[in-house]
Amino acid sequence: AASDVYKRQEEGYADRVVVGLDLSPGRKKLKLEGMFSDGTLLTDYYSGTRAMVRKGRVVLDTPGRTVLLGME
Repeated sequence: AASDVYKRQEEGYADRVVVGLDLSPGRKKLKLEGMFSDGTLLTDYYSGTRAMVRKGRVVLDTPGRTVLLGME
């Protein structure tokens, strides 16, 4: 099954999130394509896992197939 990654930022608001659906459990590597700057610490709100953005990507290991990433 193909996975889907969606980015959301409302105009006029600072909040930004990335949602990943149908991902493989375990290690995930997501391209953020300028959504978050390198060095930004993100949290997956489902698992509590934190990961730092590096080279426009984030790598995290979570048990689930869905992630909801944002800044705290």
